[in-house]
Amino acid sequence: MEYKKHPPEHIPENIVFGRNAVRETLKTRRPVEKMLVADGLRGETTVRVLVATAIDQGVDVQTVPRAKLDALCQGNHQGVAIFATMIPYKTVDDLFAIAAQREETPWFLALDGLEDPHNLGALLRVCDCAGVHGIIIPKRRAAGLTPAAVRTSSGAAEYVPVAQVANLHQALLKLKVQGITVIGAQMGKTSIYDADPSLVKNPLCVVLGGEGKGLAHLTAKTCDILLGLPMKGKTGSLNAATAGAAFLYEILRQKESV
Repeated sequence: MEYKKHPPEHIPENIVFGRNAVRETLKTRRPVEKMLVADGLRGETTVRVLVATAIDQGVDVQTVPRAKLDALCQGNHQGVAIFATMIPYKTVDDLFAIAAQREETPWFLALDGLEDPHNLGALLRVCDCAGVHGIIIPKRRAAGLTPAAVRTSSGAAEYVPVAQVANLHQALLKLKVQGITVIGAQMGKTSIYDADPSLVKNPLCVVLGGEGKGLAHLTAKTCDILLGLPMKGKTGSLNAATAGAAFLYEILRQKESV
């Protein structure tokens, strides 16, 4: 049977594929409708463990031609996919609650117009590794928790909460009232390496702009301080996820130094 490849806009929103992403989703015991496994792979050790875990959770496991997975998935599915309930969005209050539960000073990342789900996925992974308590995104004109973002996060989407807000500007103003220092990441500003060392003791929200556009003018005005990264090369810029990783890890370094 010939399977026609789904265009990106027709990929099921609740599909999770790739062995690591599937493993992390099953770990959270998020409800899963079914698992698809490519012909000939159920005997492989890694896949066998995934299948056993799924069956233990009552998931319907189906063996299908690899061509069917190729048609369903945009990317390397590694022979396995599941249909799970969508990862629920959280509220900003939920992010504060997570920081309180960990008995840590709140530390968030806000994304101003980031539109590439692969960048969101990469930043979810960075936030998980750096200890950021959650990401805040606007509901409109921004990447959300799509299959591409979840897959790129390599499982981090299961652990880093994402709060959607109707208006990012208003959300940042509310954070400031709640004692959060809002740091905007913007090229050409004072390097974060030269920032006041005491800054990282505060509850923080780092705001990262979208691809190619940076921070919106109103967002930049809302920030308490604008900081950048040193640029030594000819291109003079980093992609959004790379810049975010460098920025967040410098903050983590400073946090662990005080």
